[in-house]
Amino acid sequence: MAHYHHYKNKIKTIRIITLFGSIALLLFLIFGLKDTLSCMKDTSHRLESLEGQMTRADIKIDEQQRASLYADIMKDCIKIIKQKPMHANAYLLRGEAAYKKSLLERDENIQKDLVNKTIENIRKGSALQQSEIPVEFTFYLGAAYARKGDAYLHDALFYLEYAQKNGFSQADCKKNGLPAHWLQQQLASVYYHLGNLQEALQLIDRMIKTYDTPQLHMMRGYIYKDRKEYDTAEKEFQIVVERIHDNEHLTVQERAVLYKTKYALGWLQFRKGHYTNAERYYLDAAALNPNTADTYYWLGKTYQMAKNWKMACSAWKRCLEIDDNYYPAKKRLKKYRWYR
Repeated sequence: MAHYHHYKNKIKTIRIITLFGSIALLLFLIFGLKDTLSCMKDTSHRLESLEGQMTRADIKIDEQQRASLYADIMKDCIKIIKQKPMHANAYLLRGEAAYKKSLLERDENIQKDLVNKTIENIRKGSALQQSEIPVEFTFYLGAAYARKGDAYLHDALFYLEYAQKNGFSQADCKKNGLPAHWLQQQLASVYYHLGNLQEALQLIDRMIKTYDTPQLHMMRGYIYKDRKEYDTAEKEFQIVVERIHDNEHLTVQERAVLYKTKYALGWLQFRKGHYTNAERYYLDAAALNPNTADTYYWLGKTYQMAKNWKMACSAWKRCLEIDDNYYPAKKRLKKYRWYR
């Protein structure tokens, strides 16, 4: 009998402990859920705030202010991702900010890093998104691939054409702080680099009727140059030079356009045998972008043709300082080593 009462009391104690344990677990779940909902609400508010910050950054005229705001957005998105690693919108927003910041960077290595961050974050956000992502992020993905290099041009074409077919419009470009024709311009650039010169030219001709920008004339100049219509190409490049004046107030995009234009004009003058003009254009190009090996290589060839051997070797030496694997410069330096 004593054993019976002993086991009965033991069972009663176990039931009480189990009851209190269940109540504790229930309270833990309730407060945990409350904290989770609060965290989700806080994250949602923070993302809305960042989206508002993105809109404010898009309309800033000063490039440094815009770049700083995009950098802040990227940092804040990382904070959200650390708190909620599976939050798709934080990845997407970080990818958008990375792409927009890449357009404002002069350093090519930083540009490449931001382009990679754009692709990495938008692809991650796309994988986490349970529904189809907004078409604007498909556009950013295509535009980033277009800047990544020739090996990714078909990826760029796929995403850009997808964005165009699914309604990403000129109004959407402007809404996102980009020129209205930005999608068409990226497509034209991809067509050009894929060798579809006619398709690229037709698209640029249509754009120029509405958006007559120096960048479009520069692109058209390169197409005519590749088609060996050199006089027409030079006319297009001269339009760019007339419209963009080299000074300290150039935007990053204007500087890039003017550099490519001066470089092309240097090549055209070299081809004509006008080495003094070629030297002037190549020096201008080097001043606009001092870290491009091609410019110094052709500047060296220009001095070589003018029989200025010492300056030629100096230019090729600078070429190799930028890219020590630039074989043509190595070969010429070796050949003309006595003039160094």
